[in-house]
Amino acid sequence: MAGWSEEVGSSLGRPTSDFPAWLPFLINDYVKETGDFKVLEQKIPYFDKGTATLYEHGLQAMRFLQDFEKGKHGCR
Repeated sequence: MAGWSEEVGSSLGRPTSDFPAWLPFLINDYVKETGDFKVLEQKIPYFDKGTATLYEHGLQAMRFLQDFEKGKHGCR
């Protein structure tokens, strides 16, 4: 089972597959609501390895969605 369930817990150590879709919106709403731009500079680990700022995580999520399911010629 992927994702989170109150009955069974986490997704067996795997990140949820919809993460790239909601992360940029969540970051945007948080900053708009709190005015806390410093949170964008916070270093956060990636699931597999390395770290990046929250801002960089958001950018990578948007780039992933932009490139998702393109054919070999770069078209959808």
